[in-house]
Amino acid sequence: MAACWPLALPQCLARRAPGTVVMIDEVSREERIPKSFAAKIFQSLAKGGLVKSNRGTRGGFTLLRPAR
Repeated sequence: MAACWPLALPQCLARRAPGTVVMIDEVSREERIPKSFAAKIFQSLAKGGLVKSNRGTRGGFTLLRPAR
């Protein structure tokens, strides 16, 4: 199951309207992934240029490219 988590997180973002910022709490709850592990996965995805990190109280992550 853990091997699928890095694929599940971008899919979770893709299910939303383009440009929607999603908080880690929301994604970890939906995908049943520990919040700390989701944060590490999102860091890697951001470094790889797949997602954008948005800082602040309403911060979160969004896909950089539209889902196909």
